[in-house]
Order: sequence, then structure tokens, then C-alpha cells
Amino acid sequence: MKRGPGRPKVSSVETLSEAAIELFLEVGFERVSIDDIAGRAGVSRGTFFTYFPGGKADALWCRVRPTLDAVQPSPDGPPVRACADALARAVEPWEDRVPQVLRDAEAMGATEVLLASAGVHAAELSAVLAHRIAVGEDILPESNRASGVAGALIGAAFGAIGAWVRAPEGTAEAAVRASVEPLVEPLER
Repeated sequence: MKRGPGRPKVSSVETLSEAAIELFLEVGFERVSIDDIAGRAGVSRGTFFTYFPGGKADALWCRVRPTLDAVQPSPDGPPVRACADALARAVEPWEDRVPQVLRDAEAMGATEVLLASAGVHAAELSAVLAHRIAVGEDILPESNRASGVAGALIGAAFGAIGAWVRAPEGTAEAAVRASVEPLVEPLER
């Protein structure tokens, strides 16, 4: 697949992600090569890997990654509440719009890839939340309590997002809050 006419030769994460998603929608995730994406974006294969060292799956997460990076629990207040609020606030910019990569995952043939790679991103989030819980409760971040509470909150949030993507009623923030809220009080010490 050759680079489209008129596409500028720029090497930004957004340009590469856009090229990847266009191709995934056109022919399916499995049929698209790294060379196809690089060619569509007008960059080299090496440039692709500079931005997406994990390969094609990283290109899928590019549009959702800012949401994950936005999960920053407040240093004030009860730690479990701070973590639950941070998860809900992170999806607030979505309002009632499902991010394209999640909305079109099935059409791209990328549902399995997204699910398989979600664990890596959940582990990164777990470390952020476990650290906040550990600091707030004066325990080790790798303790069963800190990692278990973080995992429970992330599982509830990811589950809520998955359900909301399939049937987007209300906002993503409201869906996440409804899912994590029942956990807050029982998990607080």
C-alpha cells in the first residue's frame, strides 16, 4: 500500500496513528504491515518504531493513551477516593463520544489486540494508583492491599468503559463513577 497522494511527509505520533487507523479500517488490522503504515504516513519503518516500539498495537492505543496518562490522583484526601475520582476525571473529555479506536475496534479487526494489550496499560495504571494508596496509608506500593485496591478500581473502571463503549448512554465519566463508587467506602480503611 503506497502513501496517499498529497499526504505530507511528517513523522508525528498523530500522523502515524491516523495512517494506521485508516489502513486498519480499509483492510483490517491483521492485513496491515508496519511498512504499509509507514508508507501511508510518508516515513521510514525505523521512524514508525521510534514512536511505536511495541508495533501496531501501540498505534491503536495512541488515541486512548492521553486518557490513561491523565489518571493522576489528588495528593489530598482519602487515597481510595482520590484514585476513584482520578479514573472518572480521566474520561471526562470523552463526554458522550466514544473514542474512534474503541468504537471501530470490531470494524478494524482489532478487538482481540486491544483486549490483549489492555493488560499492559492496566498494569501501568495500577502502579500509579498503588503508589497513591501506599503513600496515603503509609504502606508499601507492592503490598497486597495497595495493589489489590488499585486492581479492583481499575477493573471496575475498565469494565464500565467496555460496557459504555458497547451501549454509550450518558457520559463515560458517569459510567466510570457508577462502577467505582460502590467500591470506595468498603475499600477505605
